[in-house]
Amino acid sequence: MAIAEYEAPVMITLDGTCLAVKLYNRAQSSSVNRVVRCSDEEERLMVDVFRGYNSLIQPVRNLNETPIIVKIALQLVLLINVDEKDQVMHTNVWLTLKWYDFQMRWNPVDYGEIQNIRVAPDKVWLPDIVLFNNADGNYEVSFMCNVVINYKGEMLWVPPAIYKSSCIIDVEFFPFDEQTCHLIFGSWTYNENEIKLEFEQAEWVDLSEYAPSSIWDLMDAPAALVNKRSRIEFQIMPKLLCMQRPRPLLRNITQKNGHSITAALSHIGEFKLNPSMHHPLCPSADTDSRQPPAIELTHVESMEQLERDPSTNAYYPLSADALRAIDAIEYITNHLKQDEEYKMYRDDWKYVAMIIDRLLLYVFFGITLGGTCGIIFSAPYVFQGVDQRAELQRLIHLYKNGGEI
Repeated sequence: MAIAEYEAPVMITLDGTCLAVKLYNRAQSSSVNRVVRCSDEEERLMVDVFRGYNSLIQPVRNLNETPIIVKIALQLVLLINVDEKDQVMHTNVWLTLKWYDFQMRWNPVDYGEIQNIRVAPDKVWLPDIVLFNNADGNYEVSFMCNVVINYKGEMLWVPPAIYKSSCIIDVEFFPFDEQTCHLIFGSWTYNENEIKLEFEQAEWVDLSEYAPSSIWDLMDAPAALVNKRSRIEFQIMPKLLCMQRPRPLLRNITQKNGHSITAALSHIGEFKLNPSMHHPLCPSADTDSRQPPAIELTHVESMEQLERDPSTNAYYPLSADALRAIDAIEYITNHLKQDEEYKMYRDDWKYVAMIIDRLLLYVFFGITLGGTCGIIFSAPYVFQGVDQRAELQRLIHLYKNGGEI
């Protein structure tokens, strides 16, 4: 029986109810003593482990050791938003960091079989892994969670964070566009000889806890390690071809025979264009282009023959009213004629304008339709549906199998 495992109560003459209460209190006090004993062991462990520990010093035995290996992993939880106007991507991620600290080791037998402890992040050394392409100004994680320490010295830190990273947006095929955004992580103060980043499991982003977005479909989530050279050591040395510029020939001639060149230039300056000088075959500019006498006489005689002979035709003068009537009729006739010509020209130009307008309309419609169809048909995933669930299963499988399908 369960009661037999406990000691008998002091007042055995009491009723059963009192006996049960005594047994319950005895069992509860045993569990409390067990918790107190465990807390004492953990407190003693914390005191022993952190005795002489400095969280500002990198956990290496000496400077000649190999760099600290920091295993990194990223778990994407939610794609909050992709701001195409400001070119900023909002993501909710879990950043996993693992490293080894030789000072954080103990024997579980000496401390009540305690294998893991959890401490505040400001009490231990942390690798300063930050997001380089941050667009918010806050490069660190917002929530500083505890660090889980194993008795072997293995450190595990999984801080959740909401990152706002810069992303180059190409809106050429909007709204059927495909964007590629990067999250660039690295140490801010340590170089590659002091901290070496490695992937914890695979060169992929963990999507096991990812919640699909209603706007964007996640197509791929690879990862890669990039070793960048120092900007101080990297120098650009272009190849330049240097050639001596040849001196002009006139300068050499001047140095050898300067007087003769000066004289030649002075004589050249004396020549000028004289309008009175002409070629013998060209007529002079001052000669008068008069016609021969025979042609002049014939012309005068012909002009005299064209004059009217007043003796052959009778001339009847008109009255002033008749002249005014003739002038009025002539004015009205000219006005109607000009009005008719203006209307004819106006109708012709209207017809030409209508033809040009129709032609430009067809050209505009053709260019607009062709450009729209070209953009739509050249955009990716226009007529191809994306199964987000299948894509996520494929990416999760790649992450768990180390990139092998």
